[in-house]
Amino acid sequence: MKRCLTFLVALILLLGLLTSSALAEEKRYKEKIVVAFSTKLTNIDPQSVNNVQHKRLFLLMFDGLVNVDPQTNELSPGLAERWELSEDGLSWTFYLRQDVKFHNGEPFTADDVVFTIERGKASAVGSARGMFTTVDNVVAVDDYTVQLNLAKINMDMLYILAQPGLGMLNREAVESDPDKGPYVGCGPWKFNDFREGDYVLLERFDDYYGKKSPTKFLELRHIAENSARLISLQNDEIDVCLEPNNIELDFIRDDPNLKLVQQNGTNLQYFAFNVQREPGNNPAFRQAVSHAINMDEIILAAFEGMGVQANSFWSWAQYGYNADIQPYEYNPDKAKQIVDENGLAGTVLKIMTTGAERILVVQILQAQLAPIGIKVELEEVDSAGFTSLTNAGEHQACIYGITYVNYGDDARHTHAAGSTTNKSHQNNPRIQELMDLALAETNEEQRLKYYHEWQQIAHDEIAVIPLIYQTLSVAINKDVEGIAFEPGGIHDFSGVYREIK
Repeated sequence: MKRCLTFLVALILLLGLLTSSALAEEKRYKEKIVVAFSTKLTNIDPQSVNNVQHKRLFLLMFDGLVNVDPQTNELSPGLAERWELSEDGLSWTFYLRQDVKFHNGEPFTADDVVFTIERGKASAVGSARGMFTTVDNVVAVDDYTVQLNLAKINMDMLYILAQPGLGMLNREAVESDPDKGPYVGCGPWKFNDFREGDYVLLERFDDYYGKKSPTKFLELRHIAENSARLISLQNDEIDVCLEPNNIELDFIRDDPNLKLVQQNGTNLQYFAFNVQREPGNNPAFRQAVSHAINMDEIILAAFEGMGVQANSFWSWAQYGYNADIQPYEYNPDKAKQIVDENGLAGTVLKIMTTGAERILVVQILQAQLAPIGIKVELEEVDSAGFTSLTNAGEHQACIYGITYVNYGDDARHTHAAGSTTNKSHQNNPRIQELMDLALAETNEEQRLKYYHEWQQIAHDEIAVIPLIYQTLSVAINKDVEGIAFEPGGIHDFSGVYREIK
């Protein structure tokens, strides 16, 4: 008996030591991760707005039928396990997962897909609405099978369905509470709190069907001033600082507690002539300007060297990109010759823009175009004024930016006649034709030919001079992991965590 008791006591002590050791080695994670950025969040309804900062939020709360890899553009199943395309290319049938719950506990079914798309077709705002109107009608075949019928073939359909604004809503939640019902998704994070223009607080959804982060809360916070955002990161008040100042990147590199993540970005800064007004309606004038611009000087002086020269009014990461197009040649002598031969000396060009970097670009252009006899005047306006004036075509030229998404037809909104994003007001009949031909073409080789021709025509007309694809920089605490970075800035924070060491 004594031996047995001695053995049991020893065994209990050993088990206690092993348990204590295991607990000591168990990883611990920070309970709340804070991601800070410069622009405000104004709405949580995924059909209400369609810009980069809101797409980051929608990725966290709302899952779509299809997923797309942010680095490779490869498609994979989301809420749909598989899909089929009809022989005529007009009907997509999706077979849904049967283990998905919404944040309110309701099961996800085909009826929610029907409701989401019908609601988007009827009431989605601005460019968000365009993603839904490509669907003619949607039918629930049964509880877990849904059919999307198109009025015309759209070979970008799967990529459109993978966009954050196409996340699924719950019919019951929205119909019972039109204001906050759209906050209910079936993504890995659920709504907790929202102060418009200040922050959105999310809570981990423990009934999520996929992989879950060890983080319990995730806050998306607005800090407008870039330096203040970086100071907050250095003071450990936030964990992720988006869009740090280029001039402060060395501070991040030198801080042992921080990491600087950089990648080639798809944000394209460009110079657009208004080809419907003088002097931009003169092809010779546009050609002269294109040869007078020293792009290396602009990249270094205005963007601190953070980017590469753009060759096409298209994203390098977008389907259909034509890498063979050459940037406009910097040749000031040729530019001066064109000006003299066409009697353009003394021409005044007013360039409208907004934002410090773009204003600096205009100031550089003033210095670069003066030697060839062209006087540049800066028209500085606020963001709202820029939108209204350029939409109405009341500008001679402008400096602006665009972040294309990954499918080819996304370039339609910057080239289509009448589009408010078409700042050059270009209306080339062949480009308008190529848009529709490419979208409906099922042969990939021919489809790429259409897109390449489209870009070549745009390049030859010089309605827009692409400037720079900007480098994307993110500063994070050195212990933060689990972020899927995306070249357009639509980073996926759904798996973010920070281990406490």
